[in-house]
Amino acid sequence: MFAKMTFSILGFLCTAVTAHAAPTCSPGHDYGVADFSAPITDLATRDGTNATTELWRLGIETIIRYYDHPDETIPCKTLVPEETDFLLDNGFSIAVVFQHRNDSPLTFLDGRRGARDAERSLELAAANGQPLGSTIYFGVDGVAEALKGANYQYAINKGAAISAAQEAEMKARMGAGNYKKHASFYEIFRSKHQEYFGLPGGKVPPEAILPFIAQYFEDIRDVFDTHRAQTGIGYEIGGYGSGLVCDDLLNRGLISRCWLAQSTGWPGYEGFSNSGRWALRQQLVTKCDGWKRHSGGRVEFDFNEVSPQNEDFGQWNYLDERTASFTRPIRNPAASCYVGP
Repeated sequence: MFAKMTFSILGFLCTAVTAHAAPTCSPGHDYGVADFSAPITDLATRDGTNATTELWRLGIETIIRYYDHPDETIPCKTLVPEETDFLLDNGFSIAVVFQHRNDSPLTFLDGRRGARDAERSLELAAANGQPLGSTIYFGVDGVAEALKGANYQYAINKGAAISAAQEAEMKARMGAGNYKKHASFYEIFRSKHQEYFGLPGGKVPPEAILPFIAQYFEDIRDVFDTHRAQTGIGYEIGGYGSGLVCDDLLNRGLISRCWLAQSTGWPGYEGFSNSGRWALRQQLVTKCDGWKRHSGGRVEFDFNEVSPQNEDFGQWNYLDERTASFTRPIRNPAASCYVGP
């Protein structure tokens, strides 16, 4: 998730404000849930122990995986039927979150995305046999902070473009990827802030993005309601994001559950965390020494705390009938994804 980082003032340094350390890669945390952006079938431990054995040793009972469009933002991010079978056969339950560039305000300023993302999530739910009544979460990954960064950039630049000196400084401090996200949105913000928000540049508060996020979820709800009416198959809608976003979506009745992102510096974290309204509360990134992917690359994941008020956060541990009522690939056909021996 983009929840690992957030734009600071001036956008010069992306860092999460933390009030606690990341959980260690060891048993005894009593979280029980972990989210992974890579297939569990691709995990390899240092000593060759079966990955599922290690996950159970850590106390993990539910694996959260992703739905995405075919042009995945991370190769092999999307949950596929082979991995679903593997997880269920090994005794895990599953939860899913849809995420496709949901760390950019542009996703929510695009009036077509809510419906497109909802339709794609339903395709993948059918392909994976996700049971009716379970939850599909949709990510909102730091967009209020991205708006804050662009807004502040506008103020200090007095509406001017980012200079070459600023670009070099920000790339060095933020990293090229985070700078690119910041700069691409800032350029659009410079010319369209009045059109989108009805406010002068430099004076647009983070809350100004909330109506656009709400519209995104209203469009998801409409697609889900139509699907339920036509097929009898219905899913609950969940949200992932900051306390500010979670609180707003729950108050509007647009989601049934909210998964609180790990970034304690995002707006509304403390108040929402203390409210007890969250279904899941994400922890900081955990890394296990020696773990790797068969296909190459490091392994990291997030533990998640389940609300003590309700252990049902929309997870599932059995299959409904799978259908293949669409022709688009489940994941990027160019990606080489390891699905086990």
